[in-house]
Amino acid sequence: MMEVLPVECCMDNLKIEEKQELPPLDISLPSKRARYPRLPDDVETCSRHYVLGWIASDAWMKDLAMKYHSNPEWAYDLSTVNMALDVLELRSGFRHLTTMTVLPEGIPIPENLDDAPLEQVVAISFTASRYLFWRRPTRTQYKWLSAVFGSEPKWYRDVAPKEHWDQHGIY
Repeated sequence: MMEVLPVECCMDNLKIEEKQELPPLDISLPSKRARYPRLPDDVETCSRHYVLGWIASDAWMKDLAMKYHSNPEWAYDLSTVNMALDVLELRSGFRHLTTMTVLPEGIPIPENLDDAPLEQVVAISFTASRYLFWRRPTRTQYKWLSAVFGSEPKWYRDVAPKEHWDQHGIY
């Protein structure tokens, strides 16, 4: 069974306070493609593709969905994670967000994933293909998403080996 790391301890900057509003964003303003953080040095040799995103616990995603989704009562019928992605996509104007399970920073790639600690990220980019890497938000959208999450995104290793990337269904 896969163990998911409790990320609440490192997500203090992600707590959505009652009075806090999501930052305003005018997506009609022209903006160039976002510039991403430098790719990890082992991007070519690593047995995993890299995923660019922000750590986001289910609790944080649920909180976001319940506070900002236009129909929070749908939470009983829909996944609150999907509802939170809807909020982020609609507010940012970037329609290519997804959640991914990744390996935490700094741990070696485990031989057996059943006992591996894992994290969930809201992803904006992947090294699996040129298309997925260059399908980027604008600088304005990137800045807005970074403000919502309270930090710049980071590169994380996918939980699955490169040869199993197609199982994610992300093309």
